[in-house]
Amino acid sequence: MNRIVIAAAWAVLNCFVTSTSAQTAGGLVFDREYLNLGRYEAIGDIVQEFPFQVRGSGTLEILDLKGSCGCITPTISKRVYQPGEVDVLQFGIHAPSQKEGKRRFEVTLSYRQEGQLHHVPIIIDMDLYKPIVVEPSNLMLYVNGSTAVHQTITITDQRIQPLSLVEIVTSSDRLQPRVVKPAKVDPNVRQVDLAIEGDFPLGKTEERLVIRTADTKYPELVIPVTVIRNSRLKVLPEVLHARLPSSPSKQVLWYVLVNDSKGEPIRIEEIEVPSPYVKVDFPQETTNKCRIRVTATSGPDAQPYQGDLVIHIAEPMKTTLRVPVRLE
Repeated sequence: MNRIVIAAAWAVLNCFVTSTSAQTAGGLVFDREYLNLGRYEAIGDIVQEFPFQVRGSGTLEILDLKGSCGCITPTISKRVYQPGEVDVLQFGIHAPSQKEGKRRFEVTLSYRQEGQLHHVPIIIDMDLYKPIVVEPSNLMLYVNGSTAVHQTITITDQRIQPLSLVEIVTSSDRLQPRVVKPAKVDPNVRQVDLAIEGDFPLGKTEERLVIRTADTKYPELVIPVTVIRNSRLKVLPEVLHARLPSSPSKQVLWYVLVNDSKGEPIRIEEIEVPSPYVKVDFPQETTNKCRIRVTATSGPDAQPYQGDLVIHIAEPMKTTLRVPVRLE
């Protein structure tokens, strides 16, 4: 009998101690640290809120908010909190840029309180599906000179009644969009050609393209655009433009020069071509005279084509240069 009473008393005391410790313990305490959204349709940005309270007796300093991918935008109202304060962590996800299927997104919040460093993972799981696919869903474009760079954006709507485009606006006059007809006619596909002017300010500029539709569920499709202008490396000629050869046996030949204004050697890591009928030959080693041999043929279908020669530079800096190619 005494054993039972002692055991019961110990259980009550242990419960009281645990409860008291939880109430007085310091740190950042979230109402929840995990959320499963289940099957979720990718419409614009997903924003979820995670309320929290600051406990303990010391000032709490937020050190870092780090997302598991670039699609995540975590925000918090301030960096320093006093005990007893409450606030909300906003967990933003750019859903259109993500692949369909089961996905996990995570934000790690790092903070310091009373000399102790802590890390709190906040997790969102979902089964993402996308009836409307925008490709590419975000853009990073490099310009080098005065010539515009072109990028095609394809919108595919898998629904029975595909959306119609009403208006396309940009955050800068240097971005010029226009609707174009796809090479292959498809009622579920829309295409937009975006011209990026070469006179962007030096360095990195963040812009955006907004495609407005007549669909109440998808009134806007927002595409982030990052433009990087490099002043140090120059490419000549800035555009490769020629008439389409009259037969596959004939070809067009260009020589493209890449120069460094500081005179340092250049090494090309890789070159992407806009068509299988465009071939390139470039130095594999670091060289002061970087010359690229470019040839183009018409191919068996003899159809005009255009795109960009994408030159990935490894030295003297890691960057990317684009040269428009037009065969008409």
